[in-house]
Amino acid sequence: MIFRNRGILILVAIGALVFGVVWRRATARAVLAFPSSSQPGTQSASLDFGGRTRAYLLHVPPGTDAKTPLPLVFVLHGATQSAASAERMSGMSAKADHNHFIAIYPSGTGRLSGVPFWNAGKCCGYALQNQIDDIGFLRTLIDKLERDYSVDRKRVYFTGISNGAAMSYRVACEMSDRVAAIAPVEGALNIDCRPSTPVSARGCRSCWFSISWISGC
Repeated sequence: MIFRNRGILILVAIGALVFGVVWRRATARAVLAFPSSSQPGTQSASLDFGGRTRAYLLHVPPGTDAKTPLPLVFVLHGATQSAASAERMSGMSAKADHNHFIAIYPSGTGRLSGVPFWNAGKCCGYALQNQIDDIGFLRTLIDKLERDYSVDRKRVYFTGISNGAAMSYRVACEMSDRVAAIAPVEGALNIDCRPSTPVSARGCRSCWFSISWISGC
């Protein structure tokens, strides 16, 4: 039941952003061609960055063509979770098929491959201890996706849960030139935030989730 509730929270939060308050920012678009090998559905891929091979899952909706620029939605897993769990818990791939956007599920880093973290500034685990450049990784990944796919550069969004939510906040603070909006779920803003341009945000938090730093419950 908790997993299902988390997925609902993520869908509600990101849905309000992608198809609501920031839709008006879709006026300036950049159209790039889809690679001929692109197939709909979820695919595993990787990117070499910072001396590491960084993995991610990419979901392309069916019926996509090179003439229609699509929104890009990043879904960031929680601490010790995975890209596959983020896809499963959020239900974002089904949402991407229905509303026609690209969903991407990057993976953090960890001492063990199945226990990844994000460096959200003051949290968490291996990524923080080793000062992994996750901002650089995510920025480079956006660059790659914009080269390889028809992406609407004015509609790039981030959501995530727990450590992934905290990373979404950091993205908004430090990559405001590339991101239209964020929808963090059950996470905290734990850094000094000075975005260069405004970023829309809609967060979901509740008292029953015990991992994040939540006060007032």
